[in-house]
Amino acid sequence: MPDPSSHPAGSSRSAESTEVKGPCPVCREERKFRAVERCGEFTVAECLSCGLCFSSPMKAGDQAYYETHFSPDFYWRWEFGRLLKDLPCRGGRLAELGCHTGHFLSRARDAGYQVTGFDVNERALKFAGAHYGLSDLRTANFLEPRSMAGVRSFDVLVCFQVIEHLPDPVGFLQNLRPLVERQGCLVLSTPNAERWTLRFGRESWDFPPHHLTRWTHSAFEKALKKAGLHVEKLVIQPSHDLRAARSYLENLLLSATSVNALSSTMAPGMQGTENGPKGRSAFLRSWITPLRRAKGAMIRSAVNLGGPFMIPYLAVRNFGGENLYAIARFDGS
Repeated sequence: MPDPSSHPAGSSRSAESTEVKGPCPVCREERKFRAVERCGEFTVAECLSCGLCFSSPMKAGDQAYYETHFSPDFYWRWEFGRLLKDLPCRGGRLAELGCHTGHFLSRARDAGYQVTGFDVNERALKFAGAHYGLSDLRTANFLEPRSMAGVRSFDVLVCFQVIEHLPDPVGFLQNLRPLVERQGCLVLSTPNAERWTLRFGRESWDFPPHHLTRWTHSAFEKALKKAGLHVEKLVIQPSHDLRAARSYLENLLLSATSVNALSSTMAPGMQGTENGPKGRSAFLRSWITPLRRAKGAMIRSAVNLGGPFMIPYLAVRNFGGENLYAIARFDGS
């Protein structure tokens, strides 16, 4: 995962202008919005009606963008376990839109589901087939409903961490109706715009063109209802379990013991002869790298030992969890 404190090049917290014109992707009304952030050609604006933050322009990364940014990640997400605990339509046909490298699909298959995966990234699908032995994998561009034409319906349709990538989230949800069986359900997740990790800075992946929208609980619920869905469950990931406690402590220690300042001593001016500034630069690098490794080892030990003691603190503070999770059914199902 990218460094939580990093920002894409050219991003800034204060937008150059104070308002943005255009329709809110959820409210779908033309109005003026408050600009809250700039990121290159993009402005992030906030709808004061529903609370959604969205990109202007709403220009998503294309297939080439995601092929370029492909990485075979194996990490387990909270929402994976939550769905396998809820087990809606157990043993039925389950499809995941945005299955990436197939980590969740493999676990859903082991839980008894008949699984199908869709993704825009062909490299990720090839990896999913080779690594997990998944066979029913298909390339699909979620921005083009025609790419899903002719696909059969499913008992469970999963869209984990997808909606924030799309320029028309409500339209996307509406187009999913033919893919869900009459008694079936839609399961979604998205990063929580009010998550505790933002206390340490916005993650580098939470900017356009990667993420076009940032969702609060209320905006997420409004979008689901706007798309004709009945929300059966909408929960925020707990912020006081052991994983969150260790992550919180790790961020605290990293921000308190940063050695980045040491690197700044090697910035411009560290050039010259081997006996001059350039030689001193090589000397500094020779001991900063081991120092960083030692710091990392000490922080990991402190996190493993101190994590459990952070749980009561996080429970009392009641910080917002990292993700939103919903189970919904189309009206009339």
